[in-house]
Amino acid sequence: MGKSIARLKATHNCAKASKFDSTEAGDLHAELYLVCGTEVMLLSSSSNLWADVSIHNDAKVKVVMRK
Repeated sequence: MGKSIARLKATHNCAKASKFDSTEAGDLHAELYLVCGTEVMLLSSSSNLWADVSIHNDAKVKVVMRK
């Protein structure tokens, strides 16, 4: 496709969480790969993830690479 791929690594809130695999963590993966330029929708059990910068449940964002 000729596009860059962003690799996002999870930040765990405790050492125990990092030891679980995706089948034990509600199908959440420790790494996520997204093609730059792709539009994604954020889904969370929390309604406002970071309201000050408009990151909230159902927000549509575009994946970009920073240098």
